[in-house]
Amino acid sequence: MGADEVNLIGDQLQLEVSYYTGAYGTTVRIATHSKEALTAFRTILKRLADGIFYSHNLCDYPSIRMDGCQEFILECLPDSKSQISERTVFVSSRRDGGIRIKWICTLASWRQNVGLIDGILVHDAPCHQYFSIDGVDDALLIIAYKELL
Repeated sequence: MGADEVNLIGDQLQLEVSYYTGAYGTTVRIATHSKEALTAFRTILKRLADGIFYSHNLCDYPSIRMDGCQEFILECLPDSKSQISERTVFVSSRRDGGIRIKWICTLASWRQNVGLIDGILVHDAPCHQYFSIDGVDDALLIIAYKELL
C-alpha cells in the first residue's frame, strides 16, 4: 500500500474508539456514522486478512478519536498459530499508565471479520456487531454503525 493510499484511508477514518466499563463489563466500542469511514476501516482489516499488514496501529490516524485508551493495535497471526488461544482482544497497561488494546486474529479470522463488516455495510442502517467472545476476551469489542454515540 502506497503512502497516498494510507493518507486517503486515514482521511476517511472518522472513527471513535472508546474504552470503558459498560453494562456487560470492560468494553471497546468502535463507532462511526459514516459509510466511508466504515469502508476505510474495512480496508485495513482486509489488508490484514490478505497478509499485506502484519501489525497496524490505529493511533497512527489523527482522524480517529481515542477515548479511554492510548494505543490500539491490530495484529495478524499466521493461520498455523490459530490453536494458541481463542482469546483475540487483549487489554494491558503501558509503562506511562495508559491503556493498550490489541486485537489479534489469524488471516482466516480477519477474513471473517471483513465479512461481518460487509454485512453492516450492505444493511446500511443503525446496528452494531460483536467481535469478541464473552468470558474469553479481556474486553467486549463492538463495532457500532449509525447508532447514538
